[in-house]
Amino acid sequence: MIDTRKEIERHLSAPRGLNVSGISHAANMLTMQFGSLRQVTNFKGAVKQVGEWALHIQCNWQVERTGEIIATQNALSGTDEEAHRAAEQLDELLVKHG
Repeated sequence: MIDTRKEIERHLSAPRGLNVSGISHAANMLTMQFGSLRQVTNFKGAVKQVGEWALHIQCNWQVERTGEIIATQNALSGTDEEAHRAAEQLDELLVKHG
């Protein structure tokens, strides 16, 4: 029988120790890129940057810094403009300032 918890932990261990290299969103789903960025072309022919690993988060989440909650999934629940702004703020905080 498959141990779901162990499988999740095994998959999540891949980006462990890698820097967060990009933050974005698709609707209310947070996407995080880890490791070195590389260019890829999507099915529409657009070129974009992706990390060695990506984590797509579409559940309850929160980002904390020294015990203070910086952002939650609710940040992506507003208008597209608000969600884009929240993703940019997370990118600034986690990617540009480590």
